Amino acid sequence: MAGRFYHPDFGYVTLATPEPLVLHDGDEWPESGILIVTGANNSKAKLTAIDHLTCTVEVDGDGDGTYEWDSGIINWEDM
Repeated sequence: MAGRFYHPDFGYVTLATPEPLVLHDGDEWPESGILIVTGANNSKAKLTAIDHLTCTVEVDGDGDGTYEWDSGIINWEDM
C-alpha cells in the first residue's frame, strides 16, 4: 500500500507498507509488517509490528536515511 494523507494544519505525509501489515480476525493489532510515514525534508517514522502484542517505532528526523531514535519494543496498547 502507498498513499498520501493531508492534515490541514501539518500538511502532507506519504504512507507506505514495504511489508504488508497482517491483521488476523479477532486481533486488535497487526502481528507483522512495516508502515513508513514520510514527511517534510524526507523525515521518516517507521512502525514495525513484531507480533499482535508488540511493535517498535524508529524516527529519522533529519531525513538522512539513518534512524536516530528507536522506541525499543513497546506494547501496542501503550501507544
